[in-house]
Amino acid sequence: MRTTIELSDDLLKRAKIKAVEEGISLKQLFTRALEQELGAGDHSPVKPQKPKVDNSFRSSLQTGQMGGLNAAKSGFSIFKSKKP
Repeated sequence: MRTTIELSDDLLKRAKIKAVEEGISLKQLFTRALEQELGAGDHSPVKPQKPKVDNSFRSSLQTGQMGGLNAAKSGFSIFKSKKP
C-alpha cells in the first residue's frame, strides 16, 4: 500500500544515509522501524470502538419521532420479513 508522509529534511537525510550504510532500501528501513515500534509479532486487529449515539437520536429511534416528523406519517417504515 502506498502512503504519503511529511518528514523534516534532516530526518529524511539521516534515514537515507542509514539505509545506504546498511545496504537496504528506504522502504525496508521504514518498514523495519515501524515493525519495531509497533511490535512485529503482534498482528491482532484493533477492536473497533462502538460509535456514540446522542440521546436525541436514540430517543427518535425509540419513539418514531424524528425531528418533529412522525416516522409512520412521513413514509418511513421498519418491518421484519416473515419466514414461510
